[in-house]
Amino acid sequence: MVIETAELLTTELVTNAIVHVGCKSELFIRAAGGVVRVEVTDPDDRLPAMAAPNVDALSGRGLVIVNGLASAWGVDPTDSGKTVWFELSPLSNHGMD
Repeated sequence: MVIETAELLTTELVTNAIVHVGCKSELFIRAAGGVVRVEVTDPDDRLPAMAAPNVDALSGRGLVIVNGLASAWGVDPTDSGKTVWFELSPLSNHGMD
């Protein structure tokens, strides 16, 4: 299930970068010590905010999904923008059985 969860969450982060930033972003994927870490870096310094989506909204659930399924996630400001990342550990449930 880690691979499927990683695919879903990676899609969420990349989609957020495309929709909200609309410019070049970089994707990094690392696997070490049983942990998969995915980072999306973009040049926009606006930090994403997780909010409860409107039930009728067609968007706005990306970070809610990331928060619910990732072992850990966060946003790190960089000199030229930000990096949004998540980690998955095979030992955690990721909200999926």
